[in-house]
Amino acid sequence: GKLHTQIFKQIKLEALSEGDVVIDSQRQYELLQRASESLSAVQVSVRNKESLDIIALDLQDALGALGEITGEVSSEDVLDRMFSGFCLGK
Repeated sequence: GKLHTQIFKQIKLEALSEGDVVIDSQRQYELLQRASESLSAVQVSVRNKESLDIIALDLQDALGALGEITGEVSSEDVLDRMFSGFCLGK
């Protein structure tokens, strides 16, 4: 209960030093994983001299994931981008 929460908070605060980064949700973790994978893909594409379009797509994905974490890109923005290429008729 409350005691457990207080102990956890205290341990967590003592374990952190200035400049440490805390990931406080599974969603943030998954977004960081996605950004990391996209940046790894960029490195491979650059080494393999892939087209700039492919590199740009992976960079955009990494930036989008990081933007969702920082709040610079909302989930709605991501959905808008995903569905912008679809024509939805009546």
